[in-house]
Amino acid sequence: MPTVPKAAAWLKLGDLLAAGDRKVRERLELALTDGALYVREHAQELFERGVTKPIPKLPLIALLDGLDAANRVALLDWKSPAHDVRAALGALRPRVKIDWAWMKPFEEEELDDISTERLLHAVAAHVPPKIALVNLHTGSDELAIAFVEASRVRQIVAAMKAVGHPPRSAVPVRAQFRIRGLRSTLHEGRLAKPTR
Repeated sequence: MPTVPKAAAWLKLGDLLAAGDRKVRERLELALTDGALYVREHAQELFERGVTKPIPKLPLIALLDGLDAANRVALLDWKSPAHDVRAALGALRPRVKIDWAWMKPFEEEELDDISTERLLHAVAAHVPPKIALVNLHTGSDELAIAFVEASRVRQIVAAMKAVGHPPRSAVPVRAQFRIRGLRSTLHEGRLAKPTR
């Protein structure tokens, strides 16, 4: 079981990501204080992950599953189709208005050929400036994307490090990506005209 300081860090992280959602906190508290009971209460979803008893990664699993149930994280495969990424981000809380017009110059197949992480870099350039996308480290090729207030990114990164699971990235506001010879530069929410 996590030590008390680590438990406090997990709860702080949960509060930062869940914006006070009590169900996420309760789920995380149970995983931290009684892992065996948590495994029994969530046996079906944990079984699908191959978890049948408390493991060191249980608080992370509880946090991600709680955030997912509260629509506060999008769990995406490293190679999700662009329309799946768009739908998953559109369902997230807090609701964030994203300008998807930048996708129009590209064929769906072109967007589907790039990794989800690269696609998210492009999306990050089209969210409001006060919002950031954070990719929480899942320990697998699954991406766990959350919308957070940009002012909280450092706190979230510090909390993730404190619990031993640093995020893979805080997706930057500026990004460049290449799609089959089309190069587009994203800067401060604007997509430059694609060039060959």
